[in-house]
Amino acid sequence: MYKRYGYVVGVVAGLWILAVSCMPQTASANLALGSLFQDHMVLQRDMKVPVWGTACAGVEIQVEFGEQAKRTVADPEGKWLVNLDPLAACYEPASMLIKAGANEEIRLIDIVVGEVWICSGQSNMQFPVSAVPEVVELQSKQENLRAFTVERTVAFTEQDNVQGNWSLEGPNSAVGFSFAYFLEEAAGVPVGIILSAWGSTSIEAWMPRDMKETVPHFKTMMDAFDSNTEAQEKIKASLTGPKPWSREEDIFMRRQSN
Repeated sequence: MYKRYGYVVGVVAGLWILAVSCMPQTASANLALGSLFQDHMVLQRDMKVPVWGTACAGVEIQVEFGEQAKRTVADPEGKWLVNLDPLAACYEPASMLIKAGANEEIRLIDIVVGEVWICSGQSNMQFPVSAVPEVVELQSKQENLRAFTVERTVAFTEQDNVQGNWSLEGPNSAVGFSFAYFLEEAAGVPVGIILSAWGSTSIEAWMPRDMKETVPHFKTMMDAFDSNTEAQEKIKASLTGPKPWSREEDIFMRRQSN
């Protein structure tokens, strides 16, 4: 699945697969930014760009990027969001400064503007670059691809945060990398890929729980999971236990909807 820049979450029979969500990861005291806002990120060109995070309730937030300076105030829960005006594509790295009141700030560096796409799916999207010699050859030629790879895990409720980092090497997905490479070649702009893929997960794994109100089969699956205390305890044990998971644990976690 390809999707232009947005936010994706999914469910595995009552478990949320953590994909791309919108709450803090990068932080400075009380000021925190959404997971995607890190050094080396790519911003989407030619449309408004939301920038969000949390801070102390009521504090003024200012976001500076290029010649823009946008302000807002954190709401009673401490959440804030500003929209940058549409940006022109640019290979030249820039920085972003986010301030909260007079005493807190975060500066992000090496930011470019271009095309940002989510690449999500199962094993066909997870299939690595190293498994396809032709894509390995493309990888040696790339200079303007970046990727945010979402770490694979699950939760019993929708989460506000994901773990992942922007890299300067493009995604480790043969399909995702090829897509990004030829998009950059055709469009002539930097390309950022948000990769959220986990082999063997079913379509139900990426469906929001409230869809059980309109999809009877999905409701049956959710109800069965909710009543399966043995499976839930096994999942809790894996989530709090040693990492990385064993192969058996990994398979169990991603196959709960089948």
